[in-house]
Amino acid sequence: MKAEPANPESGEALQERVSDSVLTTAWRHRGRTAVVCGEDRLTYAEFLSLVAGFRAELDEGRGARVGVFGYRTVALPAWLVAIQLSGCSFVVLDPSASESFVEWVREAAGLSRVVDPRTWQRPSGAVATTDRPSVGTLDDEAYVLYTSGSTGRPKGVSVTHRNLASSNAARLAVYREFGAPTFLALSAFFFDSSMAGLWATLTSGGTLVIAREDERRDPWDVARLISRHRITHVLSIPGFYAEVLRAIRAQREVDLETSLKVAICAGETLPSSVVDLHFETFGRVPLINEYGPTECTVWSTWKRMDAPGMATIGTPIPGTTVHLLDSRLIAVPAGHIGHIGISGPGVANGYLADPEETRRRFVQREGPRGTRVRVYLTGDLGRIRPDGELEYLGRLDRQVKVRGVRVNLESVERVLSDHQGLREAALVYDERNQRCHAFAVREELSDVAEAEVRAVVADALGAGHVPDGVTFLADLPRTNRGKVDSAALLDLVLPGVARQRDTVTPNPPKAEQDMQVLVEQAWESVLGVSLGEQTRQTSFFDLGGNSMSVLRLARALSEVAGRPVSAATVYRNDTVERQAKLLDGLAASPL
Repeated sequence: MKAEPANPESGEALQERVSDSVLTTAWRHRGRTAVVCGEDRLTYAEFLSLVAGFRAELDEGRGARVGVFGYRTVALPAWLVAIQLSGCSFVVLDPSASESFVEWVREAAGLSRVVDPRTWQRPSGAVATTDRPSVGTLDDEAYVLYTSGSTGRPKGVSVTHRNLASSNAARLAVYREFGAPTFLALSAFFFDSSMAGLWATLTSGGTLVIAREDERRDPWDVARLISRHRITHVLSIPGFYAEVLRAIRAQREVDLETSLKVAICAGETLPSSVVDLHFETFGRVPLINEYGPTECTVWSTWKRMDAPGMATIGTPIPGTTVHLLDSRLIAVPAGHIGHIGISGPGVANGYLADPEETRRRFVQREGPRGTRVRVYLTGDLGRIRPDGELEYLGRLDRQVKVRGVRVNLESVERVLSDHQGLREAALVYDERNQRCHAFAVREELSDVAEAEVRAVVADALGAGHVPDGVTFLADLPRTNRGKVDSAALLDLVLPGVARQRDTVTPNPPKAEQDMQVLVEQAWESVLGVSLGEQTRQTSFFDLGGNSMSVLRLARALSEVAGRPVSAATVYRNDTVERQAKLLDGLAASPL
C-alpha cells in the first residue's frame, strides 16, 4: 500500500517543527481559548506567556531530556512546547507509578530534571514573547514515550521532530474538513494517543479540553463534558467509547450531535458492536478507526465510516507505506496474510539504549529502483482485502492491548517467575472481555498473596501491566508436548457460559431479592465468576475488577437503582456491602 507525499499540503519536504508551528498559530489566534481543564482556561496569549516563562527556567542545553509528570493541567502542554523550543526533548511520566519505576525511567532516559506542571501561576500583563529562535533541527529528538516490550522492561521510543511534523501534517490533512477542533483529551499524557489531539489542536487554532483525572474515567462525566464544551472531536479506545455512548443514550435530554463532528477510535480492535452503537447514537457523525504503533508516531492507517459496517484499519495516512511481508521480508502475494511493516517519515529513531532490539524491529529492505527503505516490523498480521483496505488479523507474538496499554504476556510471566516465593507463572488473555489473568505456583512454604503479586508487577512494569486477576495453583496444566495449556487455564477462570458473557444479565424484580443479592448478581455478570458469602466485604478490584469492568458494573448498578450510578461512586464504594447500602439509599430518596 503506497504512500502519498510526506507533506500532504504541498507535496514538499517538511520545513518547520511542530512546536514552532504552535507559536505561530498561538500568536495569530491569541484572543481565542487554547486550553481548558476544569475551571482553568488559557487564551493563546496566556499560553504564549506561560511557554516563555517555562522556557526561561530551562537551561539544560540542546539534546537534554526533561521529564514531565503527566498531571492533567492547562500548564502541561505549555511545558511540552517550552521544552522542545529549548532544544530538549520531553519524557512524560506516569504520576501514579511507583517511586522505583519512576526512578528507573529517570535513569534509563538520562533525565536532566523532572518538572511538575501543577506548580504554575497565571500569566499577567502583556503577552510575553521570546525573541530567541527555537533551538534544534527536524532531526533532533522531540520526545520519548515508553511502551512495553519483550525484554521485561518498557522500551523508550525516540521520536524526532521530523516524525512528529509528518504525523501532524497528515492529521491536519485527513481531518481538515472538520475545521479547527474543540478536542476532548481523554488519554493519559504518557500514552502516544495523547500526542494526536494535543499537537493537531494547538497547530490549528483549536481548543484543547483536558478532562480531569476523575472525569476521563467516568463515561457520564465525559458525556457531560462533550455537551458543556461543545466538543467537536473526541478520541477514545473502543471499549470506553462504548460506555460513553451508553451514558449519552441514557441522558436523553443531552443533544450532542449538533456539536460533535467526528469520533475517533484507536488503541484496540474496533468491534462492529461499537460501530453500530455509534451510529445508533449519532446518526451521520463520521467514525474514524485509527491504527498505528508508538514506533510510527501515533498512527499509520485510518478508516472512515459513515454508516454501520465492518471496521478495517483502512489505508495508509499521507506519507506512509504499509508492507505485508513474509519471514524473509519479501512481500506476500495479494490477498495473503503477512507481517505488517510500516515505512515513511513517521517511523521513529528506535529504542533508547537498545541497539539490538532496534535492529530487530527497524529493518532495511529493498525499495523501488534499487533504493533501501527503513521498515518498522509491527508484530501484527494483516491482509489486503479485495476493496484495497487493510484488515488486522492479530499478533505474531503474545503482545496484546488491554484498555489501550500494550502488554507483553511473557514480560509479566518473567517478572512473576523471577519473584522470590513463586516457582512459575503463566498469563492468559480473554480477548472477548479484554482481561488478563495470572496463574502462579508458589514455592514450598511460601505465603505470597495476590496483593503482593500485583505490587511486584506494578513496580517492575507499571500499573497498566497488572493482571486483572490472580489464581494460585499447585501446578500449571500442560499439553501433551509439555507446554502450558492456556485454554485449560482460561477455562479455570471463566468456565462455561460465563466466558461468553459480554452484557449484563437482567435482574429479577427487586421485590423478590435482597439488595445485596442484586449487587452480587451484577458482579457475577461483569466478572464472570461466582461469589460466596465471604466476598461481600472484598473489594471489586481484588476480585479482578479493572477500569473497564468498573464501567460495566456502574451501568449494571444503574439498572438496579433505576438512576445513574457513576464509576467514581463505584470506586468509592468497592464492596458488595457498601454498594448495597448505596443502592438502598438511592431507592429511598426521591428522583
